[in-house]
Amino acid sequence: MKGLRLLFFLWIVEIFMNFQCSAQVLSGWVSTAGAGNNDKGLSVVPTPSGFIYAMGTYLDTVTFELGNGNSLLNGNPNFNNTFIQKRTNDGVLNWVVGFGGLGESGVTGKKLAITPNGNCILLAHFFGAIDADPGLDTFILNAMNSKRNYCLIELNENGEFVWARNFVQVGEYDDVKNVAIDNYGDIYLSGIFHDSVDFDPGVSSHFVTSNGNSDIFIQKLQPNGDFIWVETFGSSGSEDISSLCLTPFNKLVITGRFYETIDFDPGLGVEELSAPVSSYASFLLQLSTDAEFNWVSFTHSSQEIVSDQSGNIFALGIFQGTIDFDLGLGISQLTSAGLTDAFIIRYSHEGEYLWAKRFGGPNYDFPSGIFATNSGELFCCGSFAGTSDFDPNNGIYELSSSDGFDDVFILKLSNEGDFIWAEKTGGSGNNYERCWDICVNEENDIFFTGQFRDTGIFDPNSVGNQYLSMGYEDMFLAKWLDSPSSISNIKPEIYFHVFPNPTDKFLNIQSAVSLNHSSFYIYDTSGLLVMSNIINDEQWYVDVSCLNPGMYVFKMCANGKYLSKTFVVN
Repeated sequence: MKGLRLLFFLWIVEIFMNFQCSAQVLSGWVSTAGAGNNDKGLSVVPTPSGFIYAMGTYLDTVTFELGNGNSLLNGNPNFNNTFIQKRTNDGVLNWVVGFGGLGESGVTGKKLAITPNGNCILLAHFFGAIDADPGLDTFILNAMNSKRNYCLIELNENGEFVWARNFVQVGEYDDVKNVAIDNYGDIYLSGIFHDSVDFDPGVSSHFVTSNGNSDIFIQKLQPNGDFIWVETFGSSGSEDISSLCLTPFNKLVITGRFYETIDFDPGLGVEELSAPVSSYASFLLQLSTDAEFNWVSFTHSSQEIVSDQSGNIFALGIFQGTIDFDLGLGISQLTSAGLTDAFIIRYSHEGEYLWAKRFGGPNYDFPSGIFATNSGELFCCGSFAGTSDFDPNNGIYELSSSDGFDDVFILKLSNEGDFIWAEKTGGSGNNYERCWDICVNEENDIFFTGQFRDTGIFDPNSVGNQYLSMGYEDMFLAKWLDSPSSISNIKPEIYFHVFPNPTDKFLNIQSAVSLNHSSFYIYDTSGLLVMSNIINDEQWYVDVSCLNPGMYVFKMCANGKYLSKTFVVN
């Protein structure tokens, strides 16, 4: 009887402490969907009216369900199909539509963009023949070659077909990688092409021939998909493009790599950059939306670039070893902690290098998405394995992935690159989790999408809420809150470290400042509270030899904030 009373008391204490201590991340909701195959979320964007569009791929038949709505999507079981879903800020499904190939055909979404009136435009590649109208009518797009073909499809706010274009007569090795839309609804595309390509998707023609193996193109279309202009850049070697973004000042910013010497001024002027002999270099180029040259500079190879409301540009990528990120007159060296680390570089609106930051651990870190809010704060997503330090400055803020496999991370920084918070999602088992895109709405709600395998845990404060994938990999779309009462008030001075990890007897807790009277709790992976106590010294230890071998979650309430770390008992 006394044992039952003690368990009841600990349960009440746990509820009280969870109420008193702000959760480090509050999970608004999560939606998962999948069948028996490989399904993934690839893109998520907010609308001006407060909704969320998300896009991804699926095989066979999947069910989308959350809140007050659900929908069954049929698809080709052998080749990729692409879905677009629209949800409210609270996660209620408004609609979901699918695009599949006819017969031996497939369609794979690449990017999603929003028009000024709230419609969505899908950039996808396909082969064979596809029906671009998800409604009862049909609008057939036929492939122009046996490999990659590219299309744009616009849907209105109700998910109804507006128009579609098989917009570039590309060759089988060409690639259209990015789409962006300005405040007037004009559409910008970027990619690479070989040989001779007709860039006019209408009845007229506009052929351009590459200078070498592959050249870069930047193209502008009207809101209905009609051709306006195209500019190309290339040498006798192979050029590539990584990312394109629009600044609030009607500027196009493009990054990629080049070979030999290239003139980056599409007009009458000459603005050349030369790569090292028999090697590649990376560039950052800004043009006006009328294709007028602004500036170009050397940079480091990056995966994504974004702009904030002041026109500052942030580049996200990976690196290894020691690199000088300031390619001008200054020196700004960073050294990776392991196989690959992540970096973020900030440039001014005039292309001036401002700073570079890194984060990561001894294993592989894969940053994949970055978003700049109106206030200039940065949100970055990706995946990591093992233990990584997510504080890019002098502090330490470590997260450890579940069972050492890949977990998803979300990182928030100030516009000066200062650490604000970081958190992870992940499940036990042979999980393989990826986050491919992230966005933040005007209320600072965070939305991110990707894929998971086996077991997924999407609220880091509730290890008991697990999702099991229906197939090899399922897609997820999640919302987290970023409110002043939760993670945004966490300060570096209450960060703590637990070691050794793994351990077979003692778990040490260490902090830069006193953690006197801080409560801690240890949970197993089922969510059962197995130990709790009060910390009374700046460095303290817990005897965990009584715990069975396995993974546990150490949670601590310190200075009114709730912090957690995972550890393993051998």
